[in-house]
Amino acid sequence: MSQKVSDAPLAVASDGTVFVNVTHYRGVQAVEELVALAIEEKGEVFIGVGLDADEAKHVLRRLEDGAAEAVAYVLGARM
Repeated sequence: MSQKVSDAPLAVASDGTVFVNVTHYRGVQAVEELVALAIEEKGEVFIGVGLDADEAKHVLRRLEDGAAEAVAYVLGARM
């Protein structure tokens, strides 16, 4: 189980929601405390884990395939 907390200041979800890292707001590093602080804030809470390099490559390839399919669908409708 990982207890390392990312220092990345923000994340963008696939639905376009932008999330900020509460560690930058409060300076807390303990995961349990971060969750407690996050749920006190207004807005949605996103809890995620980082992917290793191979997993990230796989996800990005799948996203690229999906994006290409979506573009083909939209452009095909214009013809």
